[in-house]
Amino acid sequence: MDEKDNEQQSHRGTTLDVFPLTKGKRMLLFLGDFFLVFIFALFLSNIIVYPIAKSVTDYDTKESLNVANEQSRYTILYENDLLFYQTAETKNNINDNLEYTYDLYLSFYVKGGSSEYEIFHHYYSKYPNKDGKTYLELIGEYDSLGMFDRSRLDEAGRPTMKKEYQDMFEPAFDEKDQMDEEGSAAYESAFNHYFLTMFYTMMGDIEANDLSLPVDHPTQSYNDLTALIRDYEDFYDLVAIACSAMSFGIAAIALYFVYPLVNKKGRTPTQSVIKVDRVDRVSFALLPRRVRLLEGLYATVLTLPCLLFVPVPTVSVNYVFSISTLLGISIVGLLLVISAFFTVIFDKFNRGLTEIFTHSVSMKEEMLDEIYKAKGYYV
Repeated sequence: MDEKDNEQQSHRGTTLDVFPLTKGKRMLLFLGDFFLVFIFALFLSNIIVYPIAKSVTDYDTKESLNVANEQSRYTILYENDLLFYQTAETKNNINDNLEYTYDLYLSFYVKGGSSEYEIFHHYYSKYPNKDGKTYLELIGEYDSLGMFDRSRLDEAGRPTMKKEYQDMFEPAFDEKDQMDEEGSAAYESAFNHYFLTMFYTMMGDIEANDLSLPVDHPTQSYNDLTALIRDYEDFYDLVAIACSAMSFGIAAIALYFVYPLVNKKGRTPTQSVIKVDRVDRVSFALLPRRVRLLEGLYATVLTLPCLLFVPVPTVSVNYVFSISTLLGISIVGLLLVISAFFTVIFDKFNRGLTEIFTHSVSMKEEMLDEIYKAKGYYV
């Protein structure tokens, strides 16, 4: 009997305590691969996929045309005296223009400014509300502060602002004065809860009535421009979804399928770094290639939450949450990730969903070496 046979014989009957990977390291194992795929997908999307998509879809031309359509739509509001801008630099900044228009609107009631600044009366004296409400009914619905006295109307049918609010807001129109704390709070509340609500209600009515420029020659209407803008938004969403999906898919294939298949132990990148093996739960044998493919599929599904944020280098964080397709897929993935973490916490072998579905368990390389020695053969 040679030396190897003697050593194998000496291991027969050996008792060994087998310890799977700890819960903390098992979660770290998942998070490591998760963020590697995410970072790789971000790189691919920003450096390769998105620039290619822009060049083949004539993206820049479509974007320039959309900007022009948005400016034309603003022009319809400006020319109909429903929105005002202070300078050419702020002409296409809706937030600045809303604040400026709000100041002008209040100036009519507080300082006797031009009647054209009362944009809501100006609009509703010509066009109906789509819900059939009158101008005064809308004010009564949205004026939660009670600023207006609807029982006292001027000759044009506009309500009167109560004296207490006139006095409260008057310092806002005096460069040498300023409102007190109560006045400032009321000023902000009136902007957020009354003016903006009235304005966006009016915008909905504008779509229902479909405005055009107040000129004789034919022009695109507000709804014509809105349809073109929405077409561009659909295109923009599609580009973001396609680039995100393609980048994520390439990253997942590279790290969850290609790398484990060419790795002799079937490890993922994070498993290689922390020296962890995933083996059959009963035989402790390394998983065959077909099971590694299943592992890659399950891991890809559990990494779906990062799909939502892959477009972030090219679009704003706020915008990605408006892409319902990516948001829905990511939420489903997040629920699965939470389920996987709970599985690790409560499973006695610290297994996640991937191990449960593939009937495997994760353990440190040293532990597997000890098992193989006890079984009488070597790694």
